[in-house]
Amino acid sequence: MIDDQMEGPTIVAVRTIIAILYIGMMAISIPLNFLFIVTVMLKKSYRTPINVLVSNLALAGLIIATFLMPFKIYELFHPKMDFPFPHSVDMCRLRSITPVACIFCIALTLMTICIDRCLFIVYPMKPYLKMTNKKAYLFIPFSWLLSFIVYIQYARISVLYNYGGTICCLPFYPENNATDIIVRNATGYPIRVIELSRITFWVMHISISFILPTVLLVTLYSIVIHRLWISPKNAYNPTSSLMTDSVKNRLLRKRKVIKILILCCLVFLINNIPYFIVFIIVEFGLFTIPHASLAIKIVTIIYTSAIAYNPILYGYCHVRSRK
Repeated sequence: MIDDQMEGPTIVAVRTIIAILYIGMMAISIPLNFLFIVTVMLKKSYRTPINVLVSNLALAGLIIATFLMPFKIYELFHPKMDFPFPHSVDMCRLRSITPVACIFCIALTLMTICIDRCLFIVYPMKPYLKMTNKKAYLFIPFSWLLSFIVYIQYARISVLYNYGGTICCLPFYPENNATDIIVRNATGYPIRVIELSRITFWVMHISISFILPTVLLVTLYSIVIHRLWISPKNAYNPTSSLMTDSVKNRLLRKRKVIKILILCCLVFLINNIPYFIVFIIVEFGLFTIPHASLAIKIVTIIYTSAIAYNPILYGYCHVRSRK
């Protein structure tokens, strides 16, 4: 919700612009993600383990675009209207769990791709470590099952809440007087209670969906970069006269693929950093952000914008890898 301090026309204008951006993202994301998935399914030459894993990223983007963005657009055009399903707690819970499950599934998939590429580059003579199509196909349902299991508790605490006469779908964190943190002002008067359940959820969410993936991606891709670009070994130096043309071409193709995969990971990091920072500040009231609700909408757009241009990166990755 845009801050009440803003003037009426400004509120409408900002909401309209954000809604148009969401519509534009849907128009790009839905056909491109769907096209990538169908292409991998139907064309055998495209059905490589990495493309199968990347199709899981496209699936997550497709779910966000087709299921979650319509909710966002509805809320922006009808800010004072009830939740679209005001009598369905189940739909509220599905609406709550889907975005966090998608975030975690995307992180799992990126980590899996990163681990596979690192093992392939560092241990090329150990084929049993390589990702196969069978492993990739098994990974996709496993990743989604794990994602929803991990966040099932978050769905359980989501409720339909009457806020000023409007039915909203919100998480209601259980309170416990013995463990909750009481925030007091300078005079010792309690001004806010931070539930332990809220802290537990956000620590878990940030750790498994952002911090762990970030550390793993940065570490393993650093090893890959060192091996493919910095290593003094002749086996990884394409300018070496000891390498045949076929070996040089294979190395150059590896570098092209790794470059695009690293770019996808950089997109993940750039989109997630402001998203988590702003949400943590607002969620726990660490300090006051002017127009906090507007800031949340902006970082949410930045985060979800990845589903619009990621399919372009996926397709570009495949084309470059085949040149």
